[in-house]
Amino acid sequence: MRFCVACLLGSLMISAIIFAWGDAARKSNTGRPGRKVQVVDQKLYLLDPHAPLRSKPDGAMQFLSIGDQGTGGFDQMRVADGMTKVAQRHNLSFVLGLGDNFYDRGIFDEDDPMFQQRFEYMYNIPELESLPWYMSLGDHDHRRNVSAQVKHNSKASNWHMDGQYYTVQKTLACGKKLHVVVTDSVLLEGGVYEEGLDRRFMRDYKESQSGKELGLQHWKWLRNTLANLSNGQDWLIVVGHRPALSRCQRKVSPLDVIFRNKMRKLLEGNSVDLYMNGHDHTAQILHKNRIHYIVNGIGGHNLHKLQENSPEALYKNASFHGFALHSVDCNSMTIMFCNGDGMEQGKRVIVKRLSS
Repeated sequence: MRFCVACLLGSLMISAIIFAWGDAARKSNTGRPGRKVQVVDQKLYLLDPHAPLRSKPDGAMQFLSIGDQGTGGFDQMRVADGMTKVAQRHNLSFVLGLGDNFYDRGIFDEDDPMFQQRFEYMYNIPELESLPWYMSLGDHDHRRNVSAQVKHNSKASNWHMDGQYYTVQKTLACGKKLHVVVTDSVLLEGGVYEEGLDRRFMRDYKESQSGKELGLQHWKWLRNTLANLSNGQDWLIVVGHRPALSRCQRKVSPLDVIFRNKMRKLLEGNSVDLYMNGHDHTAQILHKNRIHYIVNGIGGHNLHKLQENSPEALYKNASFHGFALHSVDCNSMTIMFCNGDGMEQGKRVIVKRLSS
């Protein structure tokens, strides 16, 4: 009897220690490096600072991508934690933002406090602060002042948005180029909009930011840009917020179909290697007509469901928040989805298709 009582008291003491340890971790859950404990769904997790991620291939350039992150909530903080862990173990070159930077209705001006709350404070470790973040616009960003996000270029050294659409060029160790064409999906949607079609958040959109005339100009710019960069040797990536191909279970309007068909036709008519987007809060790698499509909208907002029938899917998952780590050299790109602990959840290797 005394032995049982002693066992019970010992068990209660251990539980109290674990509860206190977990409570301390919960109160200090700031998303900053050095934390060894994390509480998720009332469960205690011990985090390994040397969690296994395979080392990068020799000569590869590495970068992160994240989409639909701008909630300011726990899931965004946890994903920021995972990015911190990966950034501390890898020599990263930049970050690509896939839109919906500020939920739920964007920002008012370039001094909006959400810049600090949901970007600067969220990713304020040297390994992430020192990187250029090449950002794109989502539909939630378009609900207020997208010009303010462009103007924020002058406010933060790591926030890069040289317009509603722009290009980025990097040089790989082998001498070939990595071209990133950043588009504004909502503006492109405006270019194909016809009266009578249902358009998401239409009442919030501004003609000066997403109207028909400017949208047509964006399509013309995109056609010319892809034609000029399509040499068949360099990597060519197009970034947008809205998907050109996705197997997510959510409403697809007739306007969405028009946009997706037009975008895929343009991609297939040039030497584009992959199209990357957010919007659908899932992790997907798809392949159709030689183009790879990366859906990466798991940065912090509520997750969506996936369709069961996905013939184009090489990888799909909608069970975790996270981001993607990309390792690219002259011949291939490895795309690895990671969760909020910085742990690998799935990956695929894309082989560079060369053409004359």
